[in-house]
Amino acid sequence: MIDFPDIPNFEWNLERLGHSQEMMLGYFKDKEPKFQAGIDFRYSNLGYYLLTVILEKVKGKEFAEILQT
Repeated sequence: MIDFPDIPNFEWNLERLGHSQEMMLGYFKDKEPKFQAGIDFRYSNLGYYLLTVILEKVKGKEFAEILQT
C-alpha cells in the first residue's frame, strides 16, 4: 500500500485542501502493492485512513460518531 509521501504533490493539510473520500481512495485504488502480502511490512498512514472508510461504510455513520459510541 502506498503512503502519503508516495502521492505526488500531496499536502498534509487535508481540511484546507478539502480532499474528498473518493479522491483519497483514488490515490491508491489502482496501485500495485509494494510487495507480496506476508513477505514484508511497511507502515502506512493511509492504512488507518482506509480503516476509517471501511468502518463508516459498515456502521453507516461518520467516524466521529463511531468514536462516541
